[in-house]
Amino acid sequence: MEKVGKVKNIAKRILSNGFPVLFLGDRGIGKTSIAWEIAKEMGLDVFYLNVSQMFPENISFPQVKEEMLHFITFDLNNKVVILDELTNRNPDMHSLLQSLVLDKRIGDKRFENIYFIATGNKPEQSSVATIIPRPLVERFVVIDFPIPSKEEWASYTMSRGGNPLFVSFILNSPDHMFYEEPKDDDLNQYPSPRNNTRTAILLKDLINNEMVGNEDYVMSIDSELDIIISGSSGKKVYLAFKNYIIQGRYYSFKNYAKGDYPRNDSEVLSLIVDVADLVKRGMIDLNKFNEIFEYIHKNHKKYDHYMLSYTALVNGNEWKANVYEYAHTHKNSALSKYLQNISKKGV
Repeated sequence: MEKVGKVKNIAKRILSNGFPVLFLGDRGIGKTSIAWEIAKEMGLDVFYLNVSQMFPENISFPQVKEEMLHFITFDLNNKVVILDELTNRNPDMHSLLQSLVLDKRIGDKRFENIYFIATGNKPEQSSVATIIPRPLVERFVVIDFPIPSKEEWASYTMSRGGNPLFVSFILNSPDHMFYEEPKDDDLNQYPSPRNNTRTAILLKDLINNEMVGNEDYVMSIDSELDIIISGSSGKKVYLAFKNYIIQGRYYSFKNYAKGDYPRNDSEVLSLIVDVADLVKRGMIDLNKFNEIFEYIHKNHKKYDHYMLSYTALVNGNEWKANVYEYAHTHKNSALSKYLQNISKKGV
């Protein structure tokens, strides 16, 4: 059984025994979607509550009736209550959530046959995540929600009408095309299971397998591909996927290492993107980077500056400083000669 499927079955067992579940995990990996699936499989309706956007008055209204204070609220009996983004909650929601989860009550109204599935991020996974108060968190069975396998993702995405060619591309691509840790200091999109599912759905009527290798057609819809894929899954996914449907293959550093060199600009850019990611993961050192840079400089000169700037953007100032140190101690390296040249030009 795949890992997300196993988590889903365990969660249903926990809920059936009357205990609430809290899925903790990174963004875009399917926590909320699985919560909805669980409710459907249990034959229960859902009351969805995005805790990060709610205030107590949105779901509980005080009213004086016969000189008594009553609370008007929703009927939550026989429902799965999804408490989405629990770790990003408005602090004003704390008392209401305590009452709802601990006592199954809002004001003077109690509920029967009510189930709770909460979702959230650990503080290290989100800049807006906060610690859940101990009395509340201890009422949940906390489950570290795994990133789904590519096969689980593909099955779900195809069931939503996702484009088969894009699904095939993700299945055959390196893991960083499937999921990448986002940065909090930019507005760029990064690949994740959720983002890639959205991309696959948006592409469903735009391309098909008969268009593989048809460069003229691909270039005729290039602007649409760029807008959709870059805006949903990120620029690197767009570049790699465009080359995939033109060449019928995914191009990466593995191809380069085998002596299968880039055939076009798209493959050059795919190589640069892949190399930057491998540098970030410590799989390419500066000696190897210098070798690849020398190849780019000699054969695809218009991209040499882009290779340096993009890799620096991905890896930060410390890596950039290491490059200058490397160039200083390796005077005959391609990096050293390039940096000396642009320094003379005042670039």
